[in-house]
Amino acid sequence: MSKNIIEYLNLKENRSKLDKYFDQGSLFKDSKRKPKEWSEEYFKKYPNRIDHDEPWLTLLGLYSVFGDQSMLNDTDSSYLLKELFDSALHPPTFETVSDVTVEVILPEIRSYSEYLKSTFLKEGAYHPYPDRKSIIEEKLNKEKMSLEGNTNLDALISGSDVDGKDKFIFIEAKYLADVSKDTTYNTVRDQIIRNIDAAIYFMRETNDEKNPRVDDFWFYLLTPGIFRTKSFGGPTTNPLKVYRPEKSRLYCYKMEEYLEWRNIRDVLPHQHLKDEEWETIANHIGWFTFEEMMVVSKKYSLIPDAAEKQMIYDFFAARFMI
Repeated sequence: MSKNIIEYLNLKENRSKLDKYFDQGSLFKDSKRKPKEWSEEYFKKYPNRIDHDEPWLTLLGLYSVFGDQSMLNDTDSSYLLKELFDSALHPPTFETVSDVTVEVILPEIRSYSEYLKSTFLKEGAYHPYPDRKSIIEEKLNKEKMSLEGNTNLDALISGSDVDGKDKFIFIEAKYLADVSKDTTYNTVRDQIIRNIDAAIYFMRETNDEKNPRVDDFWFYLLTPGIFRTKSFGGPTTNPLKVYRPEKSRLYCYKMEEYLEWRNIRDVLPHQHLKDEEWETIANHIGWFTFEEMMVVSKKYSLIPDAAEKQMIYDFFAARFMI
C-alpha cells in the first residue's frame, strides 16, 4: 500500500470510496454532472499540485470523518456532528446524517438579480469597468436575466432531526486563500454573504410553502485554526501568533460582522424576512477547523482501515493540523 494518500485514492479501485461525495442527491435532480465523471475530473484538475488544492483538502478532511459514507444509515451518525461542532455557540441539531457532498452547485438567486434590475440598475448599467457595463446593459435587455449565476458551494452536509425534518449545513472552506471580495457585476458583494444568500434561497426554493426555513440550516466557515477569531473560539497556538493571523483575512472581519443579524439583513435587501428570522440566521453562523476534524476523525472516524486512516493523519500532520 502506498504511504501517500493522494496516490492511494487516485487509484481507480480506491477512488470509488469518494464517489458519494460527488453525488448531488435527490435535491439536485437537474444536475447534468454524473458523480463518477465529476470525481475523475476533480483528480485531473491539479494532477501535480492537488495537495495544494483547497477542494481536495476539504474532501480529504470530510472523508477522514465520514469515510465512504456507507455506514451513515447503519449508525446514529449525529454524534459526529455533535463532536465536530462542539465549540459552536448554536450547534446544528441533527438526529441523522444522510449525505456529505462537495462541490455543490446551488440554484441561481433569481430574487437577487431582479432586485438589482429594479433598484440601482433601474436607470441603466453601472460598473467601474466600461466593458463590464456593456455586458450588464446587454443582460438587462434579456427576458431571463442573470447577473450572478449559480453559487458553487464547497460542501453540504444534509440530514434530518428527530421528527424527520430535513437539516442542512452549508460550508465555505478556505485553507490559505481568502474569500472573494466581489462578484463579476456587483463589486461590493463578498463571498460569505453570497453563500448565506444562496442558502436562504435554496431553503426557500426546496420548500413547497416557499418558506426559507431558517431554523433548518446553518452556515459554517472551515479554515485552519490559526485564523479563527475569538468570537468563534479563538485561534490555535502557532509560531505566527505574534503576527495576529486571526486578523489577517477578510473573512475574519466578515464573520465577526455577520454575528450581528442587522448586518446580514442590511446587505440582503431582496430577502424579505422577519427580524427574528434574521436573528436565527445570525445565530446559525459558525466556524470550525481542519484541526477539529482531525480530532473527531481520530476518535470516531467511519474509516475502518487503520492504514488508510494513518495516511490521512500523516497528510494533515505535515500541515501542522494534528
